[in-house]
Amino acid sequence: AGTQTALGTIDPTGDIAVDATDVYCTTNIDGSVLRVPVSGGSMTAVAANRSEPDGIVIDGSSVYWLEGDVVSMPLDGTSSPAIVAKAFSDTNKLVTDGTSLYSADRNGKVVKVGKQGGPVTTLASSLELPIAAVVDDTSVYFITGAYGSGGEVWKVTPK
Repeated sequence: AGTQTALGTIDPTGDIAVDATDVYCTTNIDGSVLRVPVSGGSMTAVAANRSEPDGIVIDGSSVYWLEGDVVSMPLDGTSSPAIVAKAFSDTNKLVTDGTSLYSADRNGKVVKVGKQGGPVTTLASSLELPIAAVVDDTSVYFITGAYGSGGEVWKVTPK
């Protein structure tokens, strides 16, 4: 077993992402997006007083999260959080391929939007509880189905 190191204390009701230097997490009860160095140290708020942030993802320059809308801000904190897209409802997971952001919502859709905003594209619809979207170079993959009732793994190509 590896060495376990506690990096900080949070209300564990959100999501987590990591880059080479920091761990980012959301706490949707107190409305914070937090950052702590992977080597340990002080936990700092990247954004506070948000509306139940969840579904966090990072790229080389920005942090993105869900709070009914897709919200982003620069990793260096040089500007305030800004809405990227509005049509991401009833979802708690966000992924990126470096160009676009993807999510599966509990209303039966898998959607994408450019990281800088723009129109939201529906990639799949009329699905039973799609969750857990992931992407590769050509496709988006997701799981459908209610807990305990079976489900399916799906692929949409092209993404």
